[in-house]
Amino acid sequence: MRILNPRIPEEKKAEIISAYLNGTNSYEELGKYYNVEPSTIRCWVSRYRKSKNVVSLQADTKPLEDMARKKKEEKSPEVLALEARVRELELQNL
Repeated sequence: MRILNPRIPEEKKAEIISAYLNGTNSYEELGKYYNVEPSTIRCWVSRYRKSKNVVSLQADTKPLEDMARKKKEEKSPEVLALEARVRELELQNL
């Protein structure tokens, strides 16, 4: 009988997907770090990539707020490199 994991919040999924797409870590490394099955992360990334090819029919209710948030989320290469190094060291500590 299959045991289901508790539902993972969308924010956490987005964080994991972003970590995979922006970093140099594998599904297995991220799975160990976030305590999620690597195959689950693979599915999330696949669905995310497919969703980017589909045009949303919903109107954006807050386009200016979204643009401001995206600008804040953009990080310099130095910050990205440091975050990747931190993830690497955290995985080593596990």
